[in-house]
Amino acid sequence: MKTPTPAAEATPVAATPAVAEEMRGLRAGSIVFLGIAAGNLGNYLFHFASARMLGPASYGDVASLVAVIGLVSLPLVGVQVAVARYIAGFAEAREDRSITLFFTKGLRLALAGGLFLTAALCALAVPMRSFLGIESLLAVLLTALVAAPSVGGPVVWGLAQGLQRFTLFAVSIGLGPALRPVLAVIFLAVGFGVAGAMGATLIAAVAALVVPLVVLRQWVTTDTRRPSPIPGGEVARYLIPAMVGVLSITSLTTTDVIVAKAVFSDHDAGLYGSASLIGRVILYLPAAIVLVLLPKVAARQAAGRESRDVLTKSLLVTGGFCAIATLVYTVAPKLLVFVAFGSSFEDAAGLLWMFAVAMSGFAVLNVLLAYHLGRGENALSFLLLAGAVAQLVLFAAFHGSPEQLLAIDIAVAFGLLISHEVFVTRIIGVGASS
Repeated sequence: MKTPTPAAEATPVAATPAVAEEMRGLRAGSIVFLGIAAGNLGNYLFHFASARMLGPASYGDVASLVAVIGLVSLPLVGVQVAVARYIAGFAEAREDRSITLFFTKGLRLALAGGLFLTAALCALAVPMRSFLGIESLLAVLLTALVAAPSVGGPVVWGLAQGLQRFTLFAVSIGLGPALRPVLAVIFLAVGFGVAGAMGATLIAAVAALVVPLVVLRQWVTTDTRRPSPIPGGEVARYLIPAMVGVLSITSLTTTDVIVAKAVFSDHDAGLYGSASLIGRVILYLPAAIVLVLLPKVAARQAAGRESRDVLTKSLLVTGGFCAIATLVYTVAPKLLVFVAFGSSFEDAAGLLWMFAVAMSGFAVLNVLLAYHLGRGENALSFLLLAGAVAQLVLFAAFHGSPEQLLAIDIAVAFGLLISHEVFVTRIIGVGASS
């Protein structure tokens, strides 16, 4: 699959502009990193407040519902990447009408899809509540409503990214998570329970969609009679493998929380959810590397330059961080759990080293996925899909304890890494220049 890089096709590559673009990229990367940091901090504070104010049993409900939202929203990163790439090409060619038409049609399609998904989740609210053992039906319905802004948001954020409005882009990805814990504390203090936590999540998601959309409202038009400037088939050929890969990574790193809620007691599921949150810090912090890696590799691919050195540096940084984190999680697990959630979650400490090993493997896979998508290669996306299916089968067969779930996570993560080296690199030749 050829990576769509309209910007590269519109303008020839020259030495001086390339240097200037690199400098702008460093500044933009710093700004976006601040947005990611604010988002991660806000998400942590939300879980911290929910766990402290609800206790292990009710927090298990929150962790499960948040995992459901993750399965819906995180794969849409592929939509954001596709929108940003096409918008950047139109902006480079000064095709303002194409930007307006492409964005408006994409936003309408995303909002329609989000509303359809919300309706489907609402229809499934009662069986979902029963399967996950959620006490509050209102909490499940509020979770379903989050789907609409979660689907529309990436299209708006992709527009900001493609227009190189990096400050707005950083605010967009950090605003919702920053607002979320503030609202959660208020709603939980009033006594709304799990529904209050999910209500805070809904309002934060709506704000993250509406605020940048208001700022970028000049790019919305009511005249959409002209055909789309990019054929739908071309967009789909780029978008589908990206979404498959991100969805697979999301499933691989979150499904165990849902399984834990379904098969363990409320108390044990809450402990597992808290340990999972701490463990996934290892996956989330290198996300900045992934966001920088994909466009860098795509740019080199379009210019016909080698990109393996970028991958090597990214893997070295990710591997070093994961090694240090695993050591800390192994040496001081009780301290980490106490600081994060308090003494009532102390029994979760014994799981941290296993979470660290599993999430380290998935963090490396995430970097490899960004590299391959940047080169327009989809083999790893479908390998990850096969791994996610295998993980579900293993969970169905072995779920007697938290240690069994984590052993499956570790086996699948490193099995996929080995499979990547054995199969994917042979098929596409990772070391070859673009």
